[in-house]
Amino acid sequence: MEQNELRQLWNMLRKRWIIVLSLPLIAALTIGVMSAYVITPVYQASTTLIVERKDSQTVVDPALAAAQVLVNNSVLQQHIKNNIEIAKSRTVEKNVLKELNSSLTVEDLDKLITVTQVKATDLLSIDVTNTDPALAASIANSTAQQFSKAVTQDNLKIVDAADVPIYPVTPKKSQNVFFAFLVGLIASLSLVFVQEYLDNSIKTSSDVKTSLGIPCLGLIGTASHSLMTLEEPKSTISESYRSIRTNLEFESLDSVTRKLLITSAGPGEGKSFTVANLAVSMAQSGKSVLIIDADLRNPTQHKLFGLANRQGLSEALTQEQDVRDYLQETAVPGLRVLTGGPVPSNPAELVGSDRMKRLIEAVSGQFDRVIIDTPAVIEVTDATILAQQVDGVILVLASGVVNKGNAQTAKEHLENVGAKMLGAVLNKVT
Repeated sequence: MEQNELRQLWNMLRKRWIIVLSLPLIAALTIGVMSAYVITPVYQASTTLIVERKDSQTVVDPALAAAQVLVNNSVLQQHIKNNIEIAKSRTVEKNVLKELNSSLTVEDLDKLITVTQVKATDLLSIDVTNTDPALAASIANSTAQQFSKAVTQDNLKIVDAADVPIYPVTPKKSQNVFFAFLVGLIASLSLVFVQEYLDNSIKTSSDVKTSLGIPCLGLIGTASHSLMTLEEPKSTISESYRSIRTNLEFESLDSVTRKLLITSAGPGEGKSFTVANLAVSMAQSGKSVLIIDADLRNPTQHKLFGLANRQGLSEALTQEQDVRDYLQETAVPGLRVLTGGPVPSNPAELVGSDRMKRLIEAVSGQFDRVIIDTPAVIEVTDATILAQQVDGVILVLASGVVNKGNAQTAKEHLENVGAKMLGAVLNKVT
């Protein structure tokens, strides 16, 4: 199994660790409680006897000794079989009930007693099972005594009398708990694998390529801060954004990709987070960058950078003031933000207006990179409207969250308006 497959397997189990552990623990706990408090314990007492033939012959001639031994053994085995039947006879069992003054019937007693030959020896074992350990021992010893009296052709001697058992033969608590845990673990793993098989979400870079037919520009893990590239520049996530930045620069070798639009298939996939961190990474490389928060219904960039949002894009599109008056400086040299501004009543009309087109064209001549943050594609039409006015589109997908159908639909919506798909960023990778 390749390292990547092992990583996927580990991630799958880690993501569903509650199921993996809860089912075997619940099974083990349930069986443990039942074994301790619900199931009545059954005890087994055993008496061992040895069978000796009365009529065994002694052979003087050594030449006949071996043959006689075989004959004696054969006869002994037949006697043992006969004695087993005698031990279970109604006569013996009636005498046992009489001796013990028991209220059991012969049929009930017969179910409790088992008589077997100990391997291929001349020993017989009388085993009695009962919920009362003392009664089990009494029945075993009484059966051995009454059995010895009933047999006349052989000598029967008690080798080991039955003692009152301390531990039950059933239920076997430790064994039951272990097997319950094992069965629960198998069931939980089976359930996890079934869920994984039925899971139609995009989880890996190969899923992006096979399902959407576009390159995966980078994988972003779970972040501890909103601006990882600024607050933890040496982190793995910051390095991932630098890798995405490099991939985009390589993509731009044959064409000018100055205006970028970053969106997602659905809400909560991290497209605003990606916009902010990618912009910081680009600015850190020496480029002048402008973020336009075009998600007028739910503007976020001002929160990420700690900026005021009293005025922004919504007012820049409705007022006659120069757009440069709405741009705000950030803590990152070379990076400015045009926040969303107050939420307007007609966001779709504003982002689709001619004034929006002129604004994008105006700022694109003043910055090396313009990155536009838009609402999710499937939610509203804002992203598809603005996708026609940029040089390339990046689709942010939350790993294990967005299903392939929604991702494909979002890509189709963008391509239907002629958008150039640069690739996808797989976010929240565990």
